[in-house]
Amino acid sequence: MALGPRFANIGPWLGQPDEVQPRCCPARQLAEAYLQSWHAHGGEPVSLQQFEREARALWLCEAGWQMDLWRENVLASQRA
Repeated sequence: MALGPRFANIGPWLGQPDEVQPRCCPARQLAEAYLQSWHAHGGEPVSLQQFEREARALWLCEAGWQMDLWRENVLASQRA
């Protein structure tokens, strides 16, 4: 068992705007397919709009974390 935000496994990928992350099809279409599977496997009902809000928030968190790692690497290389 793990605790964390709902959709943490897929949110950072589907939360990215289509123009930022090229995909096989639009993020909205993938989100609809994901939610169908989510519901089929016992997940609580979630509207597409709510999923998109949560996925975007997870992507922004991931992007912020990646930027912080980049900043730390830049600072570490300057100290070396």
